[in-house]
Amino acid sequence: MKRMAVVFSVASILALIPGAAQATPHNEHAWANGSVRTLQITHESTGAHGKTTPEYVIAPVAASAPLNEEEDGFGPYDLVVQVPQQNGGNYSSIFTVLLVVPDDAAPAGSVAWRTVNAGEGETVPLAYAADLGSGLQPLTSRAQVERAATLGFVDLVDIGITEVCHVIH
Repeated sequence: MKRMAVVFSVASILALIPGAAQATPHNEHAWANGSVRTLQITHESTGAHGKTTPEYVIAPVAASAPLNEEEDGFGPYDLVVQVPQQNGGNYSSIFTVLLVVPDDAAPAGSVAWRTVNAGEGETVPLAYAADLGSGLQPLTSRAQVERAATLGFVDLVDIGITEVCHVIH
């Protein structure tokens, strides 16, 4: 049942961005290896653009202090990206946006999630923490998100949005 709700919510999200390719450049904030980084989004679209890097959308790790407020009816939310260590963490990339949703078959207590607005009166469950071996830990790095997916605690849902983005300190 949750999977059907997520698919319906993805359709709602896509309906919110008919002119996304013309979106005004703006800043968002993301977790990267446990610290917060600023993302300068310069272009959004609903098509694939060759090789991309994942940008994970999670529920706010701190419900009272989300990294990103509600935008175009979606949110509030946090993002998770990878930061390469060879250049001090600044880089540009094309990101594929993936929702991090709790898996229906995840064992009780293995994933923590919150419901966020998905537009047009819809909501979507987004994970923000998982038990990766020593109790619930916030999903504040790409490695943690991917480990939670490998363990079957979360599903990564491609919503068909790509972003050209500059990651800065």
